[in-house]
Amino acid sequence: MSAQFLYAYTTISQGIVRDSEERYSLLNPTFFIFGEKDHTISLDQIFLLEDKLKQYCKVPYKIKVYPGQVHGFAQLKPEDMKPDDKPYIEEARRDMIDWIKINLPREVTEFPSLERFKTFRMMVQKPAVFLPEVGKTSEEEDSGDSFSIENDVSHMANESRPCPCDIGDRFDYGGHGQEVQVGHIKAYVCKPSASTDKAVIVIHDIFGWQLPNTRYIADMLTTNGYIAICPDFFVGQEAWKPSNDWASFDDWVKTRDAGKIDKEVDVVLKYLKDQCGAKKIGVIGFCWGGAAVQHMMLKNPHLKTGVSLYGVIRRFEDKHNLLHPTFFIFGEKDDIIPLEQVTLLEQKLKQNCKVDYEVKIYPGQTHGFVHRKREDINPQDKPYIEEGRMDMINWLNKYL
Repeated sequence: MSAQFLYAYTTISQGIVRDSEERYSLLNPTFFIFGEKDHTISLDQIFLLEDKLKQYCKVPYKIKVYPGQVHGFAQLKPEDMKPDDKPYIEEARRDMIDWIKINLPREVTEFPSLERFKTFRMMVQKPAVFLPEVGKTSEEEDSGDSFSIENDVSHMANESRPCPCDIGDRFDYGGHGQEVQVGHIKAYVCKPSASTDKAVIVIHDIFGWQLPNTRYIADMLTTNGYIAICPDFFVGQEAWKPSNDWASFDDWVKTRDAGKIDKEVDVVLKYLKDQCGAKKIGVIGFCWGGAAVQHMMLKNPHLKTGVSLYGVIRRFEDKHNLLHPTFFIFGEKDDIIPLEQVTLLEQKLKQNCKVDYEVKIYPGQTHGFVHRKREDINPQDKPYIEEGRMDMINWLNKYL
């Protein structure tokens, strides 16, 4: 053959994966694109394909599995895109173009300037980030070295009532743990290599338990020696989407009350004690989950400590008699939690709280900065992002 071939979405039947050398002796550099949730092509088939190519293939090849994606995902039209899938669709398309550019000589074909595709309003995104210890992410909004339709996923929200709770810099991060069934809810669990009796419950924000950023934080806890579990505290209900109309938020959150998760917490505590051997258990939470942490610190006697990261104060503004040491993290420029509320919280804690607590405001930081900002593309915020994460770990280390 005189040209290179792109090989995408090819079903791997048993006839293809037989132990036959000619099946894998590719003539041309080939890029295989697969979706993690493809019901037509199992991950086992992909792993087998990779093993066979390693044995027999003598030309460049690449296999890439895109998290959470189904069969045909890269062919979706822009108007059909769902916010959760958009980053991977864009990443796969860019990966495809990059592969062709690398392996197809310029004299064979010319690629038109992306400027011509005005309807897509494509813009080059920022460089990839390498996450400390846990692994690396690719591009902002889950897209690798890719192009993006729109600047930020949150811009897809209703123009007249934009969502003030910005999804931020969403990591392309699959996680090192696994999803398990814990009683009546699902959960993401990650365990350290060394045995431990210390565990941390991670309570997600309004964007749900499957947000890669939250799983990254869970894995960060694991690398620091903790069993980490991030349950679905929405119990199967749909997470908030940046494309939702903010005017509907009050109705949406009424069915997801951060003060009514006791049943789920009890199930998770039982799982940690019975299945993981945990004896010392703490809790951290972000945004909606931060409010849930406040609730747990006021009520649950089985937890040792908690870290509330930009938890919405007004949901529990009349309750301050904490049972356990609690660390409150806030951003100075948080549009959802004004400094007046933070100051009032601190005053009330001084009057009523009889356990250790700390309220800390991070200069210049916005809502979600600890888990929704990437330090590589926010250099001015990097010291505070890292400080917030370290403060969280140090607090847990102190009280667990």
